[in-house]
Amino acid sequence: MTKDEAFREALRRWHQLPEEERQTITHAQVFAAGLAEQLDFRTMGNERKVIEAWLVRDLAQTRQAAE
Repeated sequence: MTKDEAFREALRRWHQLPEEERQTITHAQVFAAGLAEQLDFRTMGNERKVIEAWLVRDLAQTRQAAE
């Protein structure tokens, strides 16, 4: 799986969660830890931290759009 494919899949799975389960950075951290075990992609960094960054960025964008 490419990094771009992993990004799309991570966000797809993240958005499938009920909204109340994707409200905080802690939610993103926990979800990223689980996804890192499931998504196999190449990255120079730690897969969990890369996924976490994607989810936190999405969380911030969602919050900003709601304001």
